Amino acid sequence: MARNNREAVDLTYKINIDANDAIKALKAIQREAREATKALRELEKYYSTRMSEIPTEVLTGELLKREGIKCYDVAAHEERAKITIHGPREGSTYFVDGPAKIIVNCD
Repeated sequence: MARNNREAVDLTYKINIDANDAIKALKAIQREAREATKALRELEKYYSTRMSEIPTEVLTGELLKREGIKCYDVAAHEERAKITIHGPREGSTYFVDGPAKIIVNCD
């Protein structure tokens, strides 16, 4: 065909691809994913059974380190906190006698 000739030419190509390496790599990734899933299940099981063993004081301290958490202390025997919650329906009022920590999650 000449350089100036702009006729459409249909070409057919036959390509042989060796995908064995790719398949091996995908199988390896699949094995790793299964092992990671198993490890996550074990970790979840560990924490779900162990959380009840962590003292409340430790859990409270950890929670107070986080952003969006507010803490209000109610002194022992002398103070009483009045908590009023206003909602779309009617509000609710609660009284908390000290000593107490009232923790509010603002997130």
